[in-house]
Amino acid sequence: MRNLVLTLLLVCIENLLIFSGIGFSSAGTSGGNLIAPIPGWIIGVVWTALFAGLGLARAVLEADGSEAARNAAWAVFILLIACAAYPLYTIGLNCEVIGLSGNIATIAVAIWTAIQVHCVQRYATIAPLSVFGWMLFATVALIDERHLLG
Repeated sequence: MRNLVLTLLLVCIENLLIFSGIGFSSAGTSGGNLIAPIPGWIIGVVWTALFAGLGLARAVLEADGSEAARNAAWAVFILLIACAAYPLYTIGLNCEVIGLSGNIATIAVAIWTAIQVHCVQRYATIAPLSVFGWMLFATVALIDERHLLG
């Protein structure tokens, strides 16, 4: 329960910074030729669900107690940190190269985490794979929005 509460608290603070204008000035996407604009509230809901899933996965792994589960729980923690940094490198820094590099790095961490978690608890693998899927979509949306391929 502690993991879920802490991850939801983290994402709430992050969403507050993004959507209140306290820290970052914009949220959502303006869309491109492939992917329509995505309202900021949808992005906030998705991230909240992803953080909750990672918190639950971490709780399941910690309940296992084995050495492999502890290692997998650390992998989930590292993925959480990468996800928490997402607004910084995509919205805050507003640099296409940094944004794409951060997305690719987070995708790599999500894959690595999924492998670590799958070795211990197959069902908990859904959380890092969900992050992988969202990050892949976000990367395509970023490329489409900025017309980086055409």
